[in-house]
Amino acid sequence: MRRLIAGPCALLAAFFVSFAAHAQSARPVEVQYGFWPPSFALEQQRVFDKQLEAVKPQTAGKRDVYILAAGLYGGHVFENEAAQGALALQAHFNTDASRTIVLSNDHKPGATLYAASTPAHIQTALGRLAEQMDKEEDVAVIFLTSHGSQNAGIAGHEPNLAGEGALADYMITPGALRGALDASGIKNRIIILSSCFAGQFIPTLQDPRTVVLAAASPDRTSFGCQAERDWTYFGDAFFAQSLPQSKSIVKAFEDAKGVIGGWETQGNLTPSQPQSFVGAQAAKFLAEIEK
Repeated sequence: MRRLIAGPCALLAAFFVSFAAHAQSARPVEVQYGFWPPSFALEQQRVFDKQLEAVKPQTAGKRDVYILAAGLYGGHVFENEAAQGALALQAHFNTDASRTIVLSNDHKPGATLYAASTPAHIQTALGRLAEQMDKEEDVAVIFLTSHGSQNAGIAGHEPNLAGEGALADYMITPGALRGALDASGIKNRIIILSSCFAGQFIPTLQDPRTVVLAAASPDRTSFGCQAERDWTYFGDAFFAQSLPQSKSIVKAFEDAKGVIGGWETQGNLTPSQPQSFVGAQAAKFLAEIEK
């Protein structure tokens, strides 16, 4: 049964590693970053290499869908939401694991399923998808889930494997994400953001060939981000409940808004007000990939 534990997904980290500014360098400026134990670093490299190698090239004459899903903050809720959200997207768009990369910062040395959501891994994964797809024809779905910070972005956090605190903290800003996508050359984009204040990304990401679905307005928190949960409120309502029942991702988002609103009313919570943007040319590729 659902646990109505609310707790706003407020950003707790004090120092960040910021992606470079929009349309500037593709490398992040590192402010706080530690080292993995060598054995875990090797494990990570092997897992990531396998994930990259597994991505299949596009099918000539067909509009394929590629997925990058990343749980940016350590904790079960974000890894599960990224992995299960990717599966829901695969089912909806009739694609599979061969065109999907899942990243997670919920590290499990010795049992790593997904490479870490480091800035370098995110950029490399995006580059690999772009390399294998037809960047003019195919569609990239980018799903990020984490805590968020108002007027800043969506946060990445790697827990310290050797003790308390953080191994690394960074922030993906709206301009950084737009810059990375533009640099990749991918034209058709569906961007899904599950975090507090996620609506702050919409003005920067707007494009005629882009869809943006955000869990909260620029000035509102979202809910359900406790580490032990399986889903955030947004992830549960959208991926687990609405998307499997709908032939349209945009309609599923609208349906999810109603579900979330009911939970927020029940919990006496300030409405998160999920927001969306659908570019004028996006209807064309949506009609083809949602047949």
